[in-house]
Amino acid sequence: YMKAIEATASATMQGVFQRKPVGGFVVVALKPPGQSKVWLDLDAPMPEATQAALRGAIESLPTPRVQDGVVVFAFKASFWGGRPPTRGAPAPAEWKAEAARHAGKLEVGALVEQIWK
Repeated sequence: YMKAIEATASATMQGVFQRKPVGGFVVVALKPPGQSKVWLDLDAPMPEATQAALRGAIESLPTPRVQDGVVVFAFKASFWGGRPPTRGAPAPAEWKAEAARHAGKLEVGALVEQIWK
């Protein structure tokens, strides 16, 4: 599945006309039955249309089976020669906003479940 994500991301980004180097994280969450959600946590701006295309391409992939709960993982990414992040973990804007509403007291799985509703 992870190799399919990498291949899909690469193919999607090859078709983008405007290419500015950017690094960041591609964050993926999986939950039953066969659902996926993708967030991008980028270190530099990327057009929303490009981000939407990338998220959509990854979310269209068949997912591995998840029995219960939510599985969350992230890739450090480099697009068009951008620097991969040096931070240890992603913090997409949507996650930060949700965490602030809960005073930062949610673990990642619970946070993702709140956003995914």
